[in-house]
Order: sequence, then C-alpha cells, then structure tokens
Amino acid sequence: MKILGIDIDTKNLTCSLLDGDELKGYFIFSSKEKTWGKRFDEIIPAFEQFLKQLKEDNQIDYIIAEEPLFIQNALSSISLSVFLGACRTVARQLEIPFRSVHNMTWKKEIIGNGRASKDEIYQKIVQIYPQLEDCKSQHIVDSTGIALFLVKKVKEDAKMFEL
Repeated sequence: MKILGIDIDTKNLTCSLLDGDELKGYFIFSSKEKTWGKRFDEIIPAFEQFLKQLKEDNQIDYIIAEEPLFIQNALSSISLSVFLGACRTVARQLEIPFRSVHNMTWKKEIIGNGRASKDEIYQKIVQIYPQLEDCKSQHIVDSTGIALFLVKKVKEDAKMFEL
C-alpha cells in the first residue's frame, strides 16, 4: 500500500511517500514567484508529472492531503483551497483515489492530541521515522504524519477508497 501524504501551504506542496509503514521519500514542489497564481502555474504541472511517473512506476495507491485551515488572511485561505482542489483534480484525472483530512483528525490519530504543537508532532514522527531527525522542514514532518494517518485507516478499512 503506497500512500502519498500532502501538506499544502501557499508556496509549497510537500509530499511524503510511504510504502506501508516505510518512508520511501519526500518531495517538495515550490516556487519563488511572488503571486500565488504564478506559483500555482509552476507547482501544479510539476506535481502532475510527478504523479504520472509514480503511477507509471506502480508506486502510488492512494493520496491524502491536509484540508486547508481557514485563517484571517482570506487570500491565503483561498489559495490553499485552490491548491487542494487542483491536487484532487489531478488525482482524479489519473484515477488515483484521493481523500483529505482535517489537521486535528490526523494529529489526534497519530500524535494522540488533535491540538499537538509543532514540537510534539516533530518528536512523535521522528520517533517513528528516525531518519527525519535532522529534518528542518515542518512540512515534511506533517506530510509524513498525514500519510501515516491514511496507512492506519486503510489497514482498518480497505473499502474506504472504493471508487
């Protein structure tokens, strides 16, 4: 069971790929463009090519992304939602099952606390995946936790992704 977890922010899509419980790698799609529209035009096509290659190589079964938080900056909330929608659309076009999860839901399942701090998340994920100990990116840690959430859920109920 190969699962891609995605953490979305306004400048990056950060992905962690798990094969069962094993971390196979992480990938960051980013842009230095000033506007989110231009960043979108760089990030989403690169993400789409990445997914196509994973599918061709039989390296992906499911995708899960963290749902955007609604924050005071309306433009940021909109851009996060647009990125999530684009990821979902690309996955559907490639016939890769896709789900999203609220940040408190995956944190409760993996960390044991839906309101876990960044430090608590880092400590728990590094305990499971020691190779991330020197990781400086909270997005990599989060995308790994998001993917791990789905690994657990699919083990509990494989039918949750029937199309």
